[in-house]
Amino acid sequence: MKRWGRTVLAMAIGVTLAGGTGFTGTQGFRADAAGVVDILLGGTLAMVEVNSELSRMDDTAEGQQQMLQERQKSTGYYDNYSYQDRAKRIFESLTDTPDVKRTYVVYVTPEEDANAAMSLGRVMSINKGLMDMMDDAAIASVVGHEIGHGENKDAIRGLRKSVALQTAVGAATANSGGLSVLLGNVAGNYVNQQVFSVTQEKNADEWGFKLLADAGYNVGAAAVAMAVLRDKYGDLYTDGLGQIVNPNNHPKMSQRILDHLKRLEEFSGKHVSVTDDVVYVNKKPVYTGEPIGQYTGAMRAYLVAGKLARYYHDNNVNTPTVQENQVWMNGSSLVTLSSSEKAAEMEQALATAIDSKSSKKVKADDKKNKVDSKAKVDQENKTK
Repeated sequence: MKRWGRTVLAMAIGVTLAGGTGFTGTQGFRADAAGVVDILLGGTLAMVEVNSELSRMDDTAEGQQQMLQERQKSTGYYDNYSYQDRAKRIFESLTDTPDVKRTYVVYVTPEEDANAAMSLGRVMSINKGLMDMMDDAAIASVVGHEIGHGENKDAIRGLRKSVALQTAVGAATANSGGLSVLLGNVAGNYVNQQVFSVTQEKNADEWGFKLLADAGYNVGAAAVAMAVLRDKYGDLYTDGLGQIVNPNNHPKMSQRILDHLKRLEEFSGKHVSVTDDVVYVNKKPVYTGEPIGQYTGAMRAYLVAGKLARYYHDNNVNTPTVQENQVWMNGSSLVTLSSSEKAAEMEQALATAIDSKSSKKVKADDKKNKVDSKAKVDQENKTK
């Protein structure tokens, strides 16, 4: 209101200056000022109508279908059952978790750029290019990030700030169908060019990690997804996916990798950590990542750490075993190494790291028991 007040004052001064000697008395000023107020009041009412229409588009099934059609018209629809089914399966594994309250629709576009976006209307699009670059767990991390934007209503909040008053006035004077179509186009353009705030991006990353964990995926995949994008596009990729995931005013991809690794460490109860391509258990190195296929050594370290973090989180850490060149725990493979000798070395290092924490706990328990016993004896002697 203060800004509008200044606008009214400025326009009133402008009318006065423009009138020159032709401006006579307060009656003319009141008429001109009243015209300014009428314009601003009309803009206010138009914004109310625009906000109401945006809410309809974002919160209702009808609005969702409208935005689905708008988005598919803009991005295209990839007519491939296996891709669409894979996207739906990953998406549903995340939206079936307790924290997701809103309902969404998802589809795959034919675009080759590694991109994913959450639109107004709770419409999720995933590019074919992203699906070709990542495994299910890494895709789930990116998708979970976008669901975070949807749950926080970041798109509609940004839209409400970005729609100019004059656009609202023009839209509100059209018929309701025209307003709906215009806002649908505005929303589509906004998604394509959206730059979220640093806080919104960090919150969405936290959502992505939490949904990944709750859905039972390897939590190391959150760091892997960011590493894949960084390795392909660089730390500050500013086109395509960069507009959604990593524009210039956002944290660097490298920082987001570190943030996800910190979340992994917290998830493990601070038992598991990663520095560069080395996995640590209870602060002891147990595995140095070896590159294989499309995975770098660091990426493989993230995934091994993710498995171990899950075991610690679930209080299900058992003695590791070796089968040829693989290290196993709890009946499943932790990692395949380049030789049986390296597998044996990792098995021994991991067993020692796990036991070191257990030994410290046993010693601490023994010390506590001795203190308690001494206190009990002292109390008995005092009573006697």
